[in-house]
Amino acid sequence: MEEHSYLNSRVEAVTNIETHIHELGNIFSRFSEMVAQSQYTVDRIDDNVNTAHDSLLAGRDELMRYWQSSQGNFWLMAKISFVLLFFLTFFIMFIL
Repeated sequence: MEEHSYLNSRVEAVTNIETHIHELGNIFSRFSEMVAQSQYTVDRIDDNVNTAHDSLLAGRDELMRYWQSSQGNFWLMAKISFVLLFFLTFFIMFIL
């Protein structure tokens, strides 16, 4: 009888271990699904960062192109400002 109770306790222990192993398998399965979903999110973030970087470089190039074109037009802008200032002064002094 003692041997029978020992065997029953061993069977129960093996059953518990099998249940725990099955639960661990489920946990790892859910974990792998979460990792796969996270990978999708990380890929989307990476794509968005690359797009933002490309847009930033394009914007910088446009600003540099505008800066270089405005450097050549400095004297033209100064002349136009001077003429506008002259007409504004003329208008204020003689018309008003």
